[in-house]
Amino acid sequence: MKKIGRYEIKGLLGRGGMSVVFKAMAPVTGRMVALKLVGPRDELLIDLMGMDRLKELFRQEAKIMGSIRHPNVAAILDYDLHQGRPFYTMEYHSHSLGTVMGETYRIEDPSRPVTLEKSVGYTSQVLKGLERLHYAGLIHRDIKPFNLLLTEQDQVKIIDFGLSRIRGEATSADRHKGLLIGSPYYAAPEQERSPDSVDERADLFPVGVMLYRLLTGHIPDPTIREPDPVSSINSTVPEWWDPFFPKALAVDPKDRFSSASEMLKELNVLFNRWLKEQEAICQGFDSKMDNVYQVKAHRVRNRPQKVPLKDARMEFGLDRLWRPDHYHIQKFKRHNELIHAPVIGLIWQQSGSPFAMTWDEAKSYIQYLNRIEYNGIKTWRLPTVEELMTLLTPPPAREDYCLDPLFERGLRWVWSSDRCTYTAAWVADVEMGYITRQDMTGYARVCAVTTN
Repeated sequence: MKKIGRYEIKGLLGRGGMSVVFKAMAPVTGRMVALKLVGPRDELLIDLMGMDRLKELFRQEAKIMGSIRHPNVAAILDYDLHQGRPFYTMEYHSHSLGTVMGETYRIEDPSRPVTLEKSVGYTSQVLKGLERLHYAGLIHRDIKPFNLLLTEQDQVKIIDFGLSRIRGEATSADRHKGLLIGSPYYAAPEQERSPDSVDERADLFPVGVMLYRLLTGHIPDPTIREPDPVSSINSTVPEWWDPFFPKALAVDPKDRFSSASEMLKELNVLFNRWLKEQEAICQGFDSKMDNVYQVKAHRVRNRPQKVPLKDARMEFGLDRLWRPDHYHIQKFKRHNELIHAPVIGLIWQQSGSPFAMTWDEAKSYIQYLNRIEYNGIKTWRLPTVEELMTLLTPPPAREDYCLDPLFERGLRWVWSSDRCTYTAAWVADVEMGYITRQDMTGYARVCAVTTN
């Protein structure tokens, strides 16, 4: 399949129960979009529900997304038919909350913990998006990390409304008895029992699950009424955060937060208290101590190479969650908008590129820096993965929040010169401290490097 409607197909992004999602290129503009096409994975689903009903549900999903205008809800760009099958397009983004956490199809496996500040930021955006959906009478019923896209500016976009329903609308005819609605570990208990009678509180339960996982790297055990306190797993989270989670994860919806706005309000109260406490901790702290970071302190490869996915962890020296296997102490020095790493003989551009760009644009940006002899240097280049790994740090302790960032704030996903395939390259998330692959048509920043 080379084209769907007017769109040229560039690759497969994912497949769900009722549809398949492609990366596609729009005509004339060449803009990359995500294209979702009706295509049940299992013929049994067609037998149970009928293809006509699946098409109608898909059309309803497109109408729902098209009717909501909110910064945290993905917008529809186009809707059409291809050989009698409906499809729609929306913005294409390379990252989701699931990829940032390192969640896999084995949901119960550990994931990457996320800093409290970022965890609250993501959760707040999800709740704001749900607040808008619930105001319109919509219940999503499948909130989970991979249904939350992230833009290059770290903005959350709620997607996948294929299982959503309108408050008060009877939908039992849309499913067969025994057909589950939602995703394991994230679906609210009452949704598993009676998916057609749930209210907005069913969308708040998975938000609690996600926040717990973001802060701990673990899914709360569904067999235990009250999971281990977050503060006992993550030392940066004070004990007074712990009462939030039994309410967020309550089995009985009557014991949960009554609305997204109430949950958001309580989250803001906790976070503001944490900020004030953090400010007190940082008083008198030498923020300039940030020239000491845990990195590999030796000469590293500076020539680009192609590293396939199957070889990447061993080749780069990464753990199961794609973080460095080990770290060593090294000092960095700032001077004249540059970061000097004398132990490994590298000089970095402190601010990075002013905006995100594709991999091909990143190479052009390097040529531009050399043409203007940025900071008197004309040997700038894209860093290798091994060089980028010298910038990655372990998860922070609470006092680490007092340190000034080494690079400009907002410098997060950064291109490497190493390719994974002919269409994907490796990038580093310098905030979260891991390596991942990304399509070359996706967007990331550039942090140029040169050898001292």
